[in-house]
Amino acid sequence: MKRFAFVAGVVLALALATPATGAGSSISANGPAAYQQPLTFTITVVPSRLDCYGYNHKTCARVEVLCYQAGSLVYGEAGDLEQARETGFVLGGGLSQWVINGGGPADCTANLFVFDKVQGQQTYVLLATTSFTASG
Repeated sequence: MKRFAFVAGVVLALALATPATGAGSSISANGPAAYQQPLTFTITVVPSRLDCYGYNHKTCARVEVLCYQAGSLVYGEAGDLEQARETGFVLGGGLSQWVINGGGPADCTANLFVFDKVQGQQTYVLLATTSFTASG
């Protein structure tokens, strides 16, 4: 009996210490993307312990949106899963290089990620990504 409890404890400790891998996670844009319009995402997070919907905690998955014009970053924003799924990201934001440029189409990427610790060092772990073009 004690041997079983020890083995179960070791398995649980290893499971909790295993870094996030993201295999099976996904992200996709909901509808067409357009400058100065909100865009939400459909998201699946694996392992589910990283899907902390409604909580902004350092071990929860997050989404970053990066948009480029002519290869230069013109807009970037990160938010929690609630923002990504419900309120969305207003592409271009209130003031970004995209706004300064006066709009126009942009090539964008949305990354589903989590901050993790690997050997005591904080790391950025990409769980899933999607690309889309935002009309201007």
